[in-house]
Amino acid sequence: TNHFIEKNKKEHYEYIFSCAQRTYYGFCRFARIFKEKHALEFNVNTDLCLTPLSNFKSSVKICLYDDNTRTIYPFRLSDLLNIIQRALSHSPDFFSEPLPIKNPYTNMIFTYAQLYTIYFKMRESLMIPPILFQQYFTYNFDLTLFSKYNECYIRDIAIKQFGKDATDEQKYKFIMKMLRDYNNCMKGIVIHREFKRKYILCAF
Repeated sequence: TNHFIEKNKKEHYEYIFSCAQRTYYGFCRFARIFKEKHALEFNVNTDLCLTPLSNFKSSVKICLYDDNTRTIYPFRLSDLLNIIQRALSHSPDFFSEPLPIKNPYTNMIFTYAQLYTIYFKMRESLMIPPILFQQYFTYNFDLTLFSKYNECYIRDIAIKQFGKDATDEQKYKFIMKMLRDYNNCMKGIVIHREFKRKYILCAF
């Protein structure tokens, strides 16, 4: 936008810059390929449920390179999906507090590059990304923005997950606590201690 530089000079400078940038990214790509080729392979041949990875097609498996440890970690995509879903739907007492997604082998937070690799591999395999992971991708893996604009999704999924994963004892305690907390709205309604739990669980 500088008016004191002639148009042909601007075009020349842009050409020089694009050549330099292309060369720079070419070397970055070459360095990446070199690192991956000489990286260690993590000594694991099963998924997180101890099923041999050789039982699965390559379309549902992924290898993630970690630059800090210079190691390649093999995963089954569905295992990563479960990790992602649990981290992004983390809601203690149903207040959304999503957590960063971590490598289960190192407990290190996945980098942006690794998250993009997982996302695009998922799309290639024709798997439908969970809505939370899709939203996380939409906000460029920014946890603060994701949390701010997706609180309702996170809460709904956390409630459904609680319904699936919680034991009957946990559900019963939560229901009774809820009834006590909102007792002022339910005057005259009392559940006897000996009333069968299965009917309460079924009703709620």
